[in-house]
Amino acid sequence: MRIVKWLLPLLVGLVLIAICADFLLKPNFSRADFTGLGEHLASALMKPITKNLDGSPANVIDPKSAEVYSRAGEIGMYAVRLVGPLPTTSQELLAVEPEKRADPWGHPFCLMDLRGHIAVISEGSKADDPGCAESQKEIRAARGLRTGILYRSPRGAWVVLVSRTNS
Repeated sequence: MRIVKWLLPLLVGLVLIAICADFLLKPNFSRADFTGLGEHLASALMKPITKNLDGSPANVIDPKSAEVYSRAGEIGMYAVRLVGPLPTTSQELLAVEPEKRADPWGHPFCLMDLRGHIAVISEGSKADDPGCAESQKEIRAARGLRTGILYRSPRGAWVVLVSRTNS
């Protein structure tokens, strides 16, 4: 009986300590700081499909590259279905929602015909003059470009090719 007198409170105390320890040591995701995690994931996911215009792997992936890739793909898929001449920029595609006509930095996408494809070009974050001429020259000079890849020019422009046969 003497053992039960001190054993029962000891067991109750140990159980309470275990419950408190479990509660205090369990990770609390509501307090965790996930700032920037989406950018890291987007960069990691984009790395295999992002290349420089010369075909080499891109070393630095902009966090907004996934958004550029997605929006440019949508613009390209819409543009291949158009009848008539290809517009110069995505701002002329009035059937596309206005916020989807611009890249993540607020510039319209440039559009151009390129060897059986439509090239959808974002001037990128450093675009001082959102004109398309310089980027178009760079992209016309590039060889071996394929669909499904997000290409980066030395000037910082991004390009996605959409095949004309996708219509």
